[in-house]
Amino acid sequence: MARVASLGQAKTLGGVGAILALLFWVPAHVGIVLLVAGLVLMLFAVKNIADIVGDQVIFSNMMYSVILAIIGPIIATVVLLAAAASFFGALSGFTPGSMTILPDSLPPLGLWS
Repeated sequence: MARVASLGQAKTLGGVGAILALLFWVPAHVGIVLLVAGLVLMLFAVKNIADIVGDQVIFSNMMYSVILAIIGPIIATVVLLAAAASFFGALSGFTPGSMTILPDSLPPLGLWS
């Protein structure tokens, strides 16, 4: 990996990466490519800053955040799809009028005296 000569150059590289990452909403899958390119540029910038400062914990924390930024939406999508499947599965056996609450069942709940 090429080493950035100064913190100013690393800052510029990270700034360009952040701007590219913010353009993820661009349509036609171009946004995803821009997001990945931005994340890679930010990783290079943080790696160079960590090398200059001499603290590798900075880079390892950035790696964790990038990994979570990739895995998080995937997990959220799986959970939402499972919840939707469960919801629609519960509705598939529902027959209108078959789930009536009888007035005799309400006094134990304290709703009717």
